[in-house]
Amino acid sequence: MSERKAWGRFFTGAKVSRVLAHLAVDDDTRRVLDPMAGTGDLLEAAAEAAQHLGTPVRQLDAIEIDPESADICERRLRLLAEQGGSHHRVFRGDAFAADTHEQLGEAGYDLVIANPPYVRYQSMGERAAETRRGLSRSVFRHLRGPARHVWSTLAEGYSGLADLSVPSWLLCAMLVRPGGRLALVTPTTWRSRDYASVLRYLTLRAFELEFVVEDPQRCWFPDALVGTHLVVARRLSDAAMGVPLSKRTEWPTSRWVTVPSQAASATSLVGDVFGSSCPERDFADWCRDPGRTQSESITVRSFALDREWAALARRVDKNAWLRGIEALPRACESTSLGLPHALVHLLPPGLVIGRLVGLDELGIHVGQGLRTGCNRFFYVRLIETLCSDWSIVVTDASFGSRRLRVPTAALRPVLHRQREISASGGCGATHVLDLRDWVLPEDQPVVDAAQAVYARTGRSQPRPMPDALAQHVRDAAKRPVSGTPTSKPVAALSAVSTNVRAARANCPPRFWYMLPDFKPRHQPDAFVPRVVHRAPRTHANSGRELLVDANFSTFWSDREQWSPRALAALLSSAWCSTWMEATGTPLGGGALKLEASHLRQLSLPSLTSDAMARIHDAAESECGPSLTVDHLIAESLIGTSASRSEADALTASLLECAKALRDVRTAPAG
Repeated sequence: MSERKAWGRFFTGAKVSRVLAHLAVDDDTRRVLDPMAGTGDLLEAAAEAAQHLGTPVRQLDAIEIDPESADICERRLRLLAEQGGSHHRVFRGDAFAADTHEQLGEAGYDLVIANPPYVRYQSMGERAAETRRGLSRSVFRHLRGPARHVWSTLAEGYSGLADLSVPSWLLCAMLVRPGGRLALVTPTTWRSRDYASVLRYLTLRAFELEFVVEDPQRCWFPDALVGTHLVVARRLSDAAMGVPLSKRTEWPTSRWVTVPSQAASATSLVGDVFGSSCPERDFADWCRDPGRTQSESITVRSFALDREWAALARRVDKNAWLRGIEALPRACESTSLGLPHALVHLLPPGLVIGRLVGLDELGIHVGQGLRTGCNRFFYVRLIETLCSDWSIVVTDASFGSRRLRVPTAALRPVLHRQREISASGGCGATHVLDLRDWVLPEDQPVVDAAQAVYARTGRSQPRPMPDALAQHVRDAAKRPVSGTPTSKPVAALSAVSTNVRAARANCPPRFWYMLPDFKPRHQPDAFVPRVVHRAPRTHANSGRELLVDANFSTFWSDREQWSPRALAALLSSAWCSTWMEATGTPLGGGALKLEASHLRQLSLPSLTSDAMARIHDAAESECGPSLTVDHLIAESLIGTSASRSEADALTASLLECAKALRDVRTAPAG
């Protein structure tokens, strides 16, 4: 498994390959390339699909970095060439390397079909920078005019946090000729990760998106942590892609296809629905014209690309890479274009949507909770409060489960895990060692030398630590922490060493054991778990008493109408819960991941001051706020003339939608 992760090697397999190939291959498909070919599953499927059409491909090309896989691919393509009369080439090497592209030549391909490798940036090391350089070189080799401008901007501008699938997707897309097709197997995170926004943008700017096929129960690749999409798109002409998205006036409609596990047979992902000798061919024909037959399990819905752009525009309008290739976008002010598609199709025809606003316009901010860099040192368990001045804590087992007598003022309660929410009632046993006001005796001279800085900034000088606490800190600075990648001492960990700061004109010194000052995102008004196993629920942090760990996404506001309870009530509404279900990333085991990037997309109807006051009053009452909040949101969506029954019907529809989405993600795979 470690080798698979290092290379991103999750081979596609025949079943997935055949579905994608039949959606992508047409009568004009003559030259096919897979730049991350593995053992050749996708190329073999493309050749098979072309034979079913009676127009065999003439050229099958593969690039593969792993020698063993490349040898297998070579043998398979040689056999296909002998059977069908096609030519083939297998380039053994890095798809981003200059010598690979020199052999590849200049002409674009009728079809580029691939399963881009998924390797996290933390595992790429220096390879990440070389990949970006190789991608940029390839752009200037293969593209001209507006295409070169768009691709080079995205190649230079995509986030350094991106996994390997992002530059791989960009590379695959650039090798498609105008009028040709791009066909990819990709994790569903291409639609949720901030760093993948460049892919959504490129697909809209340079292609006409034809199909997205989803595996809702994550059964196609059971070892993968997230679900899978198949993406098929036709490359636009250079003239068409030269028009910025913000200037587009006409938008095609693509199709979103859901293929549940019950559609599969023993030999085909769609064989139980299409029982012919070539079910994938029948499936592809049905996707292009789903009205001609009916399917009880496989569903097709329209996927409006103008809405896709509006949703994306709101997300990327501050990204630097956008400024050079797009007039700064303005999401539509008065329509439902920014809604998740699950909500768009939920709303009744002709429903008048009020102007949707982002959370920031309501004075609500989103972030992530506290990261200490080494919880095993900074988190301790409170055993007993001896008095207002002293408490007994137990350290992590990595430090011997040592019982320490520490100043109570050096402890801050922190919500660490979900199980502590109900058990704590607001204050659990886990506490943070907050040593910003305490210093090791040997560091006292540095503090004394900065006395003028403390006076100038209005901060009191740290006090010397008690002996037992000081010894614990000294031990942690020397003892390697087991389980870390290099078993370094706490003080040497990269996420902890950044705590160190020399004294400056307006900044007192800081030592490795002193956490930076806590921000509102660390002491939020409300929070929701980043990984949800049941229905999403937002919790209040009354009085901002708790620090909240990075296991949670956090919300806070500087407007007094949003008390912690009011904010939690708003974000636990049927509207917000359904939005979270629709935009979060489903994970293996039926969980849902809710990152801050997902939650920043959340929009609500523009609430009046009266509506916000009513939400506040309902949240602070003992009767429970949910019905009042749901009614106010539904009323704002439909209009103030909405009857109670209309508002209740919309709320019921939202809850039904959320349950349907939840049932899909929690259904057993297979």
